[in-house]
Amino acid sequence: MVKLLPISLVAVASAAMLCGCFALRAGEREHAEEVDPMLAAAGFKIYPADTLEKSDHLKAISALKLKSHVKDGQPQYWLADPFYCNCVYVGDQAAYQRYKQLRAEADAQAQIQHTEMIEEEQSEAAMEETIGYPP
Repeated sequence: MVKLLPISLVAVASAAMLCGCFALRAGEREHAEEVDPMLAAAGFKIYPADTLEKSDHLKAISALKLKSHVKDGQPQYWLADPFYCNCVYVGDQAAYQRYKQLRAEADAQAQIQHTEMIEEEQSEAAMEETIGYPP
């Protein structure tokens, strides 16, 4: 029994790490599912990682982080998404500005929904307190 304990601990620790990794990937995928449509709507071009070499390169660079560089004297923005579309989004200054506007609108809408949810919960709690529920 004593010899099995360390193996059991290693197995439990490994399983916990694996579950954490899956949860992280799920969160990244959800983030990508939210951001990808905004980038496309803003005018970013989609470049799929349609070869093994491109796919390997995509997985090696920072994922889901909007980055920029200067090309031919103009700012160019890009975001790598190996989780949802397995692609890179590339846009110019105008596309970036449209994305920022869409992002601001989405954030404002999310804040409104959050506020409404809190107000509804508070209203329900007040009503339950008024009628003495739960007993």
